[in-house]
Amino acid sequence: MRSWGDFSQMCKAFVFHVQHNCTFETKMATPCINGCNTPRGRCQAGWCHCQPGFYGADCSLSLDPGGKSQLLAGAGYEPRKRKPWIYVYELPPRFNTWINIRSIDRPLDFMFHQRILSSGSQVADGEQADYFYM
Repeated sequence: MRSWGDFSQMCKAFVFHVQHNCTFETKMATPCINGCNTPRGRCQAGWCHCQPGFYGADCSLSLDPGGKSQLLAGAGYEPRKRKPWIYVYELPPRFNTWINIRSIDRPLDFMFHQRILSSGSQVADGEQADYFYM
């Protein structure tokens, strides 16, 4: 696993040519997936920094008292009635969210990932899923 001791090295690795562009916090229209489900997370440099207790590409996941994953706890989220339902594997951020969206010519993967997470088709339990997305 790569160590990012110097933040400026990480910024350069993700095609941010000026460190300020990498470390700015976005307040308005954000390139982060689902706007990090504010206030569960904040968008900084194109990826979500989740508050304690939340995780996932868009900070939508948390654990219930029994240790099972739950989506948007306390927000009234229910998967849509109509299937298919999709279980999204949470990967380390360097694989799917530490991306400078402005440096990508065709960000189809980013848009597809966001669409799944915001469509109501995502489930937190893989046993309920019809499809799996990684």
